[in-house]
Amino acid sequence: MLTAFALPFTRCYMACRETDSHVCLRTPARVLIFDETGSTAALAELVAENGFAVEQCHSLKSALDQFHQRDFPLVLIRTDEGGSGLEFISQAHAPRSNICIAVTDCMGCESAIRSLRAGVRDYVVWPGCGEEIIHSLSRALEEVEHARFREDMLAMLTHDIKIPLSSILGYAALIFDEHSHELHPRSHEFVKIISASGLKILSLIDNFLTTNKIDSGRLHLCLEEVSLQPFLEDLASTFRAEIERHNLSLQLSVEHELPPLEADEGLLFRAVGNLLSNACKFSPAGSEIQIKARHSMLESAGHGPSPAICIDVCNEGPGLGPEEIPEIFERFRRGRAQGSIEGSGLGAYVVKSIVEAHGGTVTVTSVPNGLTMFSICLPFKVL
Repeated sequence: MLTAFALPFTRCYMACRETDSHVCLRTPARVLIFDETGSTAALAELVAENGFAVEQCHSLKSALDQFHQRDFPLVLIRTDEGGSGLEFISQAHAPRSNICIAVTDCMGCESAIRSLRAGVRDYVVWPGCGEEIIHSLSRALEEVEHARFREDMLAMLTHDIKIPLSSILGYAALIFDEHSHELHPRSHEFVKIISASGLKILSLIDNFLTTNKIDSGRLHLCLEEVSLQPFLEDLASTFRAEIERHNLSLQLSVEHELPPLEADEGLLFRAVGNLLSNACKFSPAGSEIQIKARHSMLESAGHGPSPAICIDVCNEGPGLGPEEIPEIFERFRRGRAQGSIEGSGLGAYVVKSIVEAHGGTVTVTSVPNGLTMFSICLPFKVL
């Protein structure tokens, strides 16, 4: 039973076949540059040209607001005489998973020494050697990624996996009575719960591993033709126990003569599976989840609309407020209505990253306490 459930979710980690369709994705790391003097515009341009996503702030308040509202692994702060760089350090309380780097105007100057004493991890000289600056940023980013990997793994082991694993152990102990040597009358129900909990653990691990592949630039696509009718039937079979456990029903709808997609089947399975998993979590008992595959058009910058296929996952539930939708695809973001419902906050981030690696888009429309629909739209070639 567990092997059957695990197979589709592990496909995306099987070795890629030799193919001309090979794609690698890396999410740009965000860098916050705080400089009240406005003298680091060229530095910001240098950093952006080397693959970082740069945000510049010229006041202490805006820098602190940005730092606390968004995820900036790296922060560059001007710490020369008269600036507020050191004050930023004292107020930001940056954890180990964020690194502050001081920007100074000369090697070994007093401001660099003060910055290191205040808690920055490194300093760079600007104006200075661009290659050395980028090397310093890359080294710091690698340190951040290692620290976050350890923190994320620890959090997953101590919280996300602990709950379903306890469920597996508890119900496994109840299935067989060692004294009477008979199966428990509810053993069939217990097996379903064990299977669903095992699937939950596997999904958490897969999302965690996929996230680290995305962030480190090691997410590779192995493209092949994917026929959506058997693909979605496979997905429905995988989630059958979870759907039944929540007393839900699932309706599949695939438009007639829908052409196959050119996609990485394993990663696409992970993306649509994440959406279906969320739908199962938030749908009220007795309701219906709908998955639809249909023709559509995909807008692409500079090329106009092109033929595409959309996969919609619809469910009723608490929904998302308008202010939550723009943030729902960020790492570790969870909807406010999620409350005590289990989840890592990585599912939607993984969906967006996989879909964009295929050249597609993912959108969401939601009515609070009504219908929520996630739509994956992927391009296809007209033969």
